[in-house]
Amino acid sequence: MKLMKKTAVLILALLACLTLCAACTETEEPGADPREAAAKEEPEEIKNLKTLGDAFALPEENFRNEGFSDTDFVYAFDHDGVYYRVIAALPADVSDAIWAIDFFDEERDSKVHELVASLEIARLENLSKMIPPQEELDAYVGKTGADLLNEGWWSSGWNLDEMVFWMNKGLFEYEVTFDYDGKMENTDDFDFEAAISPLTVRSVTFKDFGDVTDADTVSD
Repeated sequence: MKLMKKTAVLILALLACLTLCAACTETEEPGADPREAAAKEEPEEIKNLKTLGDAFALPEENFRNEGFSDTDFVYAFDHDGVYYRVIAALPADVSDAIWAIDFFDEERDSKVHELVASLEIARLENLSKMIPPQEELDAYVGKTGADLLNEGWWSSGWNLDEMVFWMNKGLFEYEVTFDYDGKMENTDDFDFEAAISPLTVRSVTFKDFGDVTDADTVSD
């Protein structure tokens, strides 16, 4: 399934970010846990979302990610500390029109939004409610990196000073800390899979959104 992120510039920026993450020596300070905010009653401005245009009209700083396939358009955002995504079915003619826009067109994003703004939202998902509770994540303590890899976990970066790996599974990204005596060297050809496979998981904590732009991806 073809999937297009915001623009080529965003893709290049993401690749640069991942490269920097692999070499960074500090972890970010954790923010408020969105699982706690998810318990609040859904605000009217969220309940009243009917079209993608309604979601686009929310404050721009709330935007987190968007993407589309041949059949779906996904828009992810946060609101009042809660993570959401809306999904709309993408008619074939609209999909064709999107793919026809020059990938390097500086107005590509706005043109895409114009094409899909009137589409009705088929699914509104409170992603914060899908984040696994800490008790479930604690069940990974004592398992090996190989166990995680066999379950489909993958890494977007690491801090070898702290032996923390930012790992993704399903919709979310987690901080996974491994037990290790000594210090690993972050070489240009560092193989994170080989590095973590024999190691034991010390802790797993929720970090942030993962790849939420694939409508078929659900929490697991």
